[in-house]
Amino acid sequence: MLNTKRLCNFPIKYLQDKLYGICTSDLIIFGCDSGVGKSTISRMIMRQAHEEGCPAVLYSLENAPETYATEDVLLDYCKTENVKLDIRQFSMEHNENPSRFKIYRQRAFERSEEKADNGLLLTVIHEQVAKGDWTIQKLIQSMKEEIKKGYKLFIIDHLDVLVQKDELNDTKVAMDELWNLVQEQNLAVVTFSQIVKGCDALCPSYDDLRGSKSKVYKSTIIITLGRHEYKYYNPPVKYPDAKPTYIRIAKSRSTSTGCAICYYNFGNYLEDYTEVLCDNTGKFIDGQTRESMRKKIQKSQKDDGWN
Repeated sequence: MLNTKRLCNFPIKYLQDKLYGICTSDLIIFGCDSGVGKSTISRMIMRQAHEEGCPAVLYSLENAPETYATEDVLLDYCKTENVKLDIRQFSMEHNENPSRFKIYRQRAFERSEEKADNGLLLTVIHEQVAKGDWTIQKLIQSMKEEIKKGYKLFIIDHLDVLVQKDELNDTKVAMDELWNLVQEQNLAVVTFSQIVKGCDALCPSYDDLRGSKSKVYKSTIIITLGRHEYKYYNPPVKYPDAKPTYIRIAKSRSTSTGCAICYYNFGNYLEDYTEVLCDNTGKFIDGQTRESMRKKIQKSQKDDGWN
């Protein structure tokens, strides 16, 4: 049996409360549609690991070079100055007055140079512009090189970049390779998956993951997210712009599965969350389906004089 060790906490309170952290021997998959937050969560995990002194390696396979560093400056600036900017607004303001952000760039650089007690850099980032630059084989080889240095936590954003959309055998190869590394080297690997087209669940199930059979069989934990467009669930009064998001633990290393409404707010998830009942398909949550919720919102809008 592997010597399981907790490496760091989850950066989302609901997941931490249920799963008690990211541990060695974990192969974790987050599944959600485009735009719901795969890259955001990957960077949140990296920052959580950094804060806790856990060296981690991020393969950000869809982002251009310096994306992580730029966002690090942005988040520090927004938190310190108590302002809200998206990455586009920040880039425009930075281009107009770069000296304004000098101190935040310096802080980000200093964080990038920080090391753990064992001498490893706390944050190692691999980013690429061209998707074709990374293959399964190149990824595994790079991971092996980082493992030799002593790294135990790897985040891959995201797995489907490495495989052809319709070639499930490639997905199986990727999952087999990752699982072998997790077992042989006692690692934790967190990766992300797209959702199949046409999924009408409020929050996807693991059957909705692209290449689901290969991913479900090998993974120890599967977490799915659904950020719906409805306003049925209001965010906390203090955070009116927070976006309600269903987060489901669809598969667990133990018996802790479930679903909660969490709230995403400018680069982070609030500590507030509400657990809700959910069926196995994710189509029926808290007494609602996608269609019933749509009708409820339409009625609410009509009653408020929107139409």
